[in-house]
Amino acid sequence: MKNAITPLLMSFILFFSISGNSFGCTHTISLFDSYGDGWHGNNFVDVYVDGTLVLDDITLGSGSGPASYSFEANTGQSIQVTYT
Repeated sequence: MKNAITPLLMSFILFFSISGNSFGCTHTISLFDSYGDGWHGNNFVDVYVDGTLVLDDITLGSGSGPASYSFEANTGQSIQVTYT
């Protein structure tokens, strides 16, 4: 099973950055592709803040990236990222 997961994990990188004050922040998720050919349209990410979908089906259409997307979250809110 490890061999099946490794190529997938090597093909993309997610990077988060945060700016703002202690009560609310702008978060940025940046998508990269180590092979430089994008995510082939079949891979995408959803981002949820406290269970509410805030970024839907974001992807890296082509190239190495980054493709950056921003969203807001307050201190204490949970952030969940799902990759499909």
